[in-house]
Amino acid sequence: MNPALIAGIGILLLLAKFAEDLVLKAGLPGLIGPLAAGILLSATPLRIEYKFSPFLFIVGLSFASFLLGVEELGTKIEEISKDTIVKGVMIFSIVFIMTFAILVLYLKPRVAALLASTMAMMSTTRIYALLKHTGLVGYEEVLIVSSVVEVLGMIVAQLSINPNLFNIVNLIAIIIITIRFGEKVFRKVFEIEENFAARELPLSIILAMVISVSYIAQLIGVNSAIMALILGIMVSEYLNERPWIKKRIRVITHSFFEPLFLVGAGLSVTFAFSSHLLMLVLIANFVAALAKVIIGMRFGWERRVALATAIKGGVDSAILVAAWGKGVLSTKVFSAALITITLNTFLLATAFRGKKRSGYMKVCDLELDRAVVDLTEPLSTIVRMLKDRPAVIVVDALNWPIGYITAMELIDIPKEELNKLRAIDVYHEGVPVLRCKDPVNKIILLHEELEESAVVAVVKEEIGYVGSLYPTKVIKVLEAL
Repeated sequence: MNPALIAGIGILLLLAKFAEDLVLKAGLPGLIGPLAAGILLSATPLRIEYKFSPFLFIVGLSFASFLLGVEELGTKIEEISKDTIVKGVMIFSIVFIMTFAILVLYLKPRVAALLASTMAMMSTTRIYALLKHTGLVGYEEVLIVSSVVEVLGMIVAQLSINPNLFNIVNLIAIIIITIRFGEKVFRKVFEIEENFAARELPLSIILAMVISVSYIAQLIGVNSAIMALILGIMVSEYLNERPWIKKRIRVITHSFFEPLFLVGAGLSVTFAFSSHLLMLVLIANFVAALAKVIIGMRFGWERRVALATAIKGGVDSAILVAAWGKGVLSTKVFSAALITITLNTFLLATAFRGKKRSGYMKVCDLELDRAVVDLTEPLSTIVRMLKDRPAVIVVDALNWPIGYITAMELIDIPKEELNKLRAIDVYHEGVPVLRCKDPVNKIILLHEELEESAVVAVVKEEIGYVGSLYPTKVIKVLEAL
């Protein structure tokens, strides 16, 4: 294998994650970092090297799409009602027709339809990230409507990529079967997991399914990104009930496959397109965004809730990359569309980020609880501590937090064993950590960890653990900001 290719992949992975770190610290969606880094590096030799690693790019697309299915569509699709279906169809149809009418003036109908379908789509993940801490009324319904719009966008995009009626019928059938029976079928397959001697076997099976999804998609004539999304929807409930497996998939995807996919998408961009093409795509995106906001407000959604529906960057990006890979989109059209999506995500996320306060509140300005044990502490002591709090932090010999213990870890232990067993025997390894000087707003960056952890540890560099924050306290703080 070409040593330059291996070195190039390593460099790109580091640059992608550093770029993501920078934009997250600025309060913006993480995907902007790797995309922007890739776009900026598209004129360098790294672009040439990356062209020789299509496997990583395709698998990265599959993993990114799979996780979008798990976290973006899978969590809301079962809550769809007749009312949300009607609203979703209205939004998608109106926005699609308006943007298609603009794009078809310059582009071929097939290409115009593909771009219009992605512009009409919403991004459930981005909407949730913008609105979850605002306390605005009605945003829960928006997430469900957004899921309907994304499913419609997937169908129209598939028709544009592969205009074959049989394949469309296949896709619709797969979506219906997945929604109605997918989870039940998946559960039956994994009912035997308790008999697995290898504890990581369920994770390995899911990873193998995601890697194989591109081949399966070719067999049935469905776009690989869409197929990975459907697989994510099918296993979403199973993974939500097994957060330890979901967390490992997140780590693998977010630390390796997704950044390589995003930076690779950015590297594929060319600036050789005409200004007329870019202006056309920007105008179509603006019209789509404005139409979504106006329709949302007509539905009675608050102005900021309606505005959030205009943000891009999710399933739409994955579909564009897949269409470009299939040759449906030229590199010039793909580049103009991806740059537009990146700008859209940046501008709307910036609008929701709000102004920085000159005197922001620090984490240690909050009232912290202090409940800490070392690894040798008997469980009988920890039981008494848990009577007044949801979790106790576990620290190492240097007073640095390494995990936590809740009542769930102790509930099945016989009373006579509590004095014999120690914290090291039961503690939950890993805990979200904030530093004393961090602004309180940084808690938002820990939203994924907070879904699975009962506590956040607060530390000072020179002394280690100084206190604990609990999710209920965090919610109250965020509401007050």
